[in-house]
Amino acid sequence: MIERARRGEIKALYLVGENPVGTLPTSMKVREALENLELLVCQDLFLTETAETATVVLPASSHAEKEGTFTNHEGRVQKVRQAFGPIGGSRPDGRSLLIWPG
Repeated sequence: MIERARRGEIKALYLVGENPVGTLPTSMKVREALENLELLVCQDLFLTETAETATVVLPASSHAEKEGTFTNHEGRVQKVRQAFGPIGGSRPDGRSLLIWPG
């Protein structure tokens, strides 16, 4: 995807909780590829190196603000119980896709 974005084959990207600019090798030229996009949306807890290049940054909810399940590195499904409600304008990952009123 990084190479395709650099070549202009991908026009938009939505990243959730990922920081490829900060975590992938500089030899991959990730920043250059992301800056070539027409639209980059980042949803994250922090203003990462990747989010700094984004067109739009959406606030993410931490694990303590979510209810649901996840699969751990051993392949086991684990339940997550919400400790408190979302802070500020944050939303659980999938809910940010549903931003319109109503």
